[in-house]
Amino acid sequence: MKRLIYLSIIFIFLFTIFNFKIINSEDYYKLIFQSGEKFKLYYYIKGDYVYFKMEGKTKGYLAIGFEPTDKMKDADMVIGYVVGKNVYVFDAYSTGLYGPHPEDISLGGKNNIIDVKGEENDGYTIIKFARLIDTKDKYDAVLKLDKDIKIIWAISENDDFNSKHSDRGSGVIKLSKLDAITEPTPKAKTVLKLRIGDTKMYINDSPKIIDVAPIIIEGRTLLPIRWIAEPLGAEVLWDGNEKKVTVILSSNKIELWIGKAIAKVNGKDVQIDPNNLKVVPLIIQGRTMLPVRFVAENLGASVEWDAKTQTVTITYPK
Repeated sequence: MKRLIYLSIIFIFLFTIFNFKIINSEDYYKLIFQSGEKFKLYYYIKGDYVYFKMEGKTKGYLAIGFEPTDKMKDADMVIGYVVGKNVYVFDAYSTGLYGPHPEDISLGGKNNIIDVKGEENDGYTIIKFARLIDTKDKYDAVLKLDKDIKIIWAISENDDFNSKHSDRGSGVIKLSKLDAITEPTPKAKTVLKLRIGDTKMYINDSPKIIDVAPIIIEGRTLLPIRWIAEPLGAEVLWDGNEKKVTVILSSNKIELWIGKAIAKVNGKDVQIDPNNLKVVPLIIQGRTMLPVRFVAENLGASVEWDAKTQTVTITYPK
C-alpha cells in the first residue's frame, strides 16, 4: 500500500513538471541579433522600458553600443561582466573612433541602467539589463521602435572593460512594438452597499431601489440573492422540485436548499454557519432569502459589516 502511495506521489510530481509551466520574464525574451555562438542579443519591451539580455561565449566582459556615428564614436555603450555572484554593468559612452568609453556619470550624464542580472555558465556569460526607450540623457541613444538601430558588440576574455576586446562585430536591429508586453488590465471592483430595513442599495455609489429590504434573522443578514448576483454578473437558477437555489459566478458554484443548513460549494458540502445551524435559506412572503455573507464570500467577494449603521458592504473581487 505504501509503495502505491509513493508511486502516486511521484506520478503527480512528474505530471506537474511536464504539464504546467510558470511564466516568467525569461519567456518574454526574443532573439533579435546573433553572430554565430559568439554573441547573441535578446529583448522585450514592457511599458516605456526595453529589457535586454546579452549572451557571449566568454568568461570576460560583454559590451553593446547603440547608434555609433563612425566606428565606435558616439556609441551609447553598455558593458557588463560577472565576478562570482556579483554582476557589474556600466552605462558608458564612446568618445572616439576606437574609444575610450568612460561612464556617462563621469561626463555629466546619468547611469540609466536598471534591473541588472547576470551569470557565468559553461563558458558563457549572460548579462541582463533594462533601460528607458528614451532616457532624456544626451549620452544615451533613443531606441526608436520599428526603426533601424545600428549596434556594435564586443566580448573579451577578461573583466577589465578598458582592455581590448577578443572579438567584435556590428549589425542592425529593429525593436518592434509588436513585442511589447501588455499587462492585463486589473478587473474593476464592484462595491455593493445595503442597509438593514432599507429598500435603497448602492452599486458603486449609484442608488438602486430593491423590492425587498435586507433583514436580520438568527444574527445573519438575508436578502433575495438576485440583488447580489446581478450586479456581480452571477447567474441564479431555481429548482422548484428540490427547492434549491444555484448561484454561479466564474468558476464558483453554490447550491443552497430552503431550510437546510448544509450547502454545496463547488460540489463540496459546507455548513452555512458552523456556529448556528438555524441560519438557513428561507422563503418569506414568496421571496427566497439567502444568507448574504455566505453567498458573497463563496463567490470571491469580501463582506464588511458596520453595526453602527447596520450596513453591509460587499466588494468583488475582494
